Amino acid sequence: MFGLHKSIKLKRDILEVLDNATDYLSIKEIQELLEYPSFHSVKQACTELKELFQELFHPDEAQILIKVSGGIKIERHGNKTQRITEYLVTEDLIYTFLRTILLERTIDTDTFLEKHFISRSALYARIRRINQSLNPYELHITLSNQIRLKGEEYRIRSFSYIFLFITHRMIDQLPHITHKNTYLSMTKKIFGYLEIPLSENVLQSLAIFTFITQNGASKNTIHPHEKVLRYVRQFEYPEKPQFLTDWHTSDWEFYLYFLYLSNRLDFQYKDKLVLHNYYFFEHAAKDWVTCFETYFFHTTEQEKKKIYTAVNQQLLSIQTFPFNKEFFDNVKMISEDQTRLQFPELMERFELFWTELTQIQPLFASSFYTRQVSLLTVIQLMNFDFLKPSIKVYIYSDIGQLHQDYLTSRLMQMLTNYKFEFVSTPPEAALIISTVEYLEPVAITQQLLVIHSTLSPTDLIIIERTLQNIVETKKQSKWLKKLSHLLCFFYF
Repeated sequence: MFGLHKSIKLKRDILEVLDNATDYLSIKEIQELLEYPSFHSVKQACTELKELFQELFHPDEAQILIKVSGGIKIERHGNKTQRITEYLVTEDLIYTFLRTILLERTIDTDTFLEKHFISRSALYARIRRINQSLNPYELHITLSNQIRLKGEEYRIRSFSYIFLFITHRMIDQLPHITHKNTYLSMTKKIFGYLEIPLSENVLQSLAIFTFITQNGASKNTIHPHEKVLRYVRQFEYPEKPQFLTDWHTSDWEFYLYFLYLSNRLDFQYKDKLVLHNYYFFEHAAKDWVTCFETYFFHTTEQEKKKIYTAVNQQLLSIQTFPFNKEFFDNVKMISEDQTRLQFPELMERFELFWTELTQIQPLFASSFYTRQVSLLTVIQLMNFDFLKPSIKVYIYSDIGQLHQDYLTSRLMQMLTNYKFEFVSTPPEAALIISTVEYLEPVAITQQLLVIHSTLSPTDLIIIERTLQNIVETKKQSKWLKKLSHLLCFFYF
């Protein structure tokens, strides 16, 4: 993580693995899931994490449980692991170094070496590693009598926010920064001027960028020749408020532009940040909509407007900031594996959508960020009833119609992952459910289940298993039909 010690990444990755596990994991299992560390490294890191949990948390809040022969697991109430990650990062000298150079831009070398008890050669080695992380952002640190941070001002501000937000999330958690209330008040005043309401949590995170902008304005200005400004200046912004006396117009415009791209504010407030929404990537947005409508559903004019804005934002974002692999190692936007388990039909359609979109518009394939944001946009638009497999069901109750209606209601309430169409004649149904031995003929393509009249939990498990088999059979049938058409095409 941005040149920090490799043990921090290992401990953070172990925490993520344990957090996603529902039972104890052995050291060997953790090692195999992570792939890169040695058995000894994982064992030592787990022991150190247990000690850290004991130091930072009461057992009622969070704890790591280790069994001699049974493995290790996290037991927590609420999201407490962010505090652990923050502690690990801030204890590393390189965090102190990066935070200082990002905010000060220049550090006296001898003073830093003496204050932190580190040799010049050791610091040089660490700076080389940091520069490997900074290179994609076109930032570079040099070491001589003075340690200097070099790069365009907008990149320094963007990277500073990402670094501090990933680590702390809230301005109140930033160490060694005085007058935090000043930046909270300034942020409140700015958003009051823009007539945009903020929750306390959003205020805390956006105040970090207010602090970075105020600090940057005192060090340097964003110069008109910087290439990102050709995008920034295509927008029309509210006039800079008079109370921001230390900010140039370019500071104010980049502040609003960055917030516009950040997705921290609700869609309805976008026109408060930019008065005229210029679509740089209108053709790409139209292709996005076309592909979406091919694999999902037709969109309304209001939905198209949201998509155009979202696509414009994500493509502008990758021009402004390089979202590389290291960024996504530190910012988990969405787990595709978990989404695939929960919504297999959605992910199947999304893969087809994404393959076609990236062939038509290769710009989308240039960054993993565009894939993640596109998936989040699809989920936001999605009516999940559309993805539920539709199954025709016939229910026969030997008790009577009222009882049959009761069974219908129970099924709809308990098995919500399916869209049921309850039919009035048995031949229409894929599944026939009866409360008594069923005497009518059943087709080879139909499934028959005889259940208890109370529809017991065991009955529900058997019904769900049968529904899964019906859905899987339908998928296989569709796949065989497609294969048959392909074979006919190639044959002829």
